[in-house]
Formats: sequence, C-alpha cells, structure tokens
Amino acid sequence: MQWQFPESFPKLGIGEVHIWRVPLIRTEKELIEFKKILNQEEQDRAAKFKVKGAANSFMVARAILRKLLSGYLQIFPHDVVFQQNQYGKLYLDSSPLQFNLSHSRDLALFIFALNTTVGIDVEFVREDYEFTDIASKFFSRAESEALFSLPKNEQLQAFFNCWTCKEAFIKAKGVGLFCALDDFSVEVTSVKQGKMKLDLPNDELDSHGWFLEAIDPGDTYSGAFAIGARNYLVNFYSI
Repeated sequence: MQWQFPESFPKLGIGEVHIWRVPLIRTEKELIEFKKILNQEEQDRAAKFKVKGAANSFMVARAILRKLLSGYLQIFPHDVVFQQNQYGKLYLDSSPLQFNLSHSRDLALFIFALNTTVGIDVEFVREDYEFTDIASKFFSRAESEALFSLPKNEQLQAFFNCWTCKEAFIKAKGVGLFCALDDFSVEVTSVKQGKMKLDLPNDELDSHGWFLEAIDPGDTYSGAFAIGARNYLVNFYSI
C-alpha cells in the first residue's frame, strides 16, 4: 500500500475503494473554518464535549467528511444531508455512495465505495495499554488462544490489529458494538498490513462475501477496513 497526495480530487468508480488519511491537529484558523461547514446540530454536539481536544477532533473529522463527500457528490459541503440507522451509522439517502470514518488521538481514516457496504477503524497504539482483560472478555476463544500464544513482544500489536479488524467489520455491517465481538473471529497477527481471514460461524452471512484487510496508517497507529465485496481496487490518499 502507498499513500498518495492527489493533485486533483479523484474519481470513484464501480469496484473501487478510496481510503483517506487525515491529521486532526489543526490551527485555530482552520478550526474556525471547519466549524462553519457543520450544521447546527453538529456544532451543538461539539459544544457538549467537556474536553476541548475531543470537541476539535469531532469538528475536524465531521467537516473533512463533509468536504470529501462534497467532492464525490459535486455539491457544497454544508449541503450534505446525513441519515442515521438505528445503530448510529451515518449514510446518504438515495445515493449509491457508501462511507465510514474512524478517528483516534490525532488521526482520522475515511473510506468510500459505490454500491457496497464499508467499514473502517483506526486505533492509537499505547505501549502501556493493558489489553489482556479486554481480549479475554471480547475476543473469541480462537482469537484469544492465538493472541496469547504469540511472543510477548508481538502481543500488543496483534491485539490492536485484531481489534481494528473486528471494529471495521461490525461497522461495515452497520451494527457497531450492538454486535457481540466474540461471535466471529479474525486472523490474529502482529503484521501491520495485509489481507485478513474472517470466520463467521454464527452469522448467516457468508465469510467469502466479505473482504477484510489490515492497513498501516503510520507509526503508533493500527487500522483496518472491511467491504461487502470480494473484487475491488483500493487507493490510499492523504490530505
């Protein structure tokens, strides 16, 4: 994979997936401009954050989402109208454009495709993160066994790889954390990027109808995306 800095806004075709990597740390001037892009409900939501950094991250991520969608839809960012399913996943009414976003610490990832469901996740990898109890509680038995069989120095990265893959998949399905994370299994490895195996023993959906891939967003981050299709061309962009 290679992150590109496009000179012009790229065109999204059938069978293609676009993934964007965007830094969330912005100047005060940029924050003011981003806030203007948001609608009143989004501005009110940002105002409710008790931590300024969290409010700024939300504003930047939502404003960038609007700007990217405006590029694909050829409309003004403020004219993008979001719908939301019962689990909170955003979508566009009467449009084949599918999207998802995730942000952690100072970085956001966005994914776009036509006519196929998509999900994406990014996580900041904390070296002091106590992941043992989380894995034991939320991972499937196969995942936990695979994780704790790895060398100690590989387990932290493997945990975050597994977590982002699982998050990307349930976000693609549109159910978020309303889906039990131990009802399915993904491949457990400390390698930061590459195609991942997916096992859905308790799901009516066919594992072969999904594609799951770990990606490397940069140092100290793990990422993954899922799409409800097998054949696609992915392009990675940075802003």
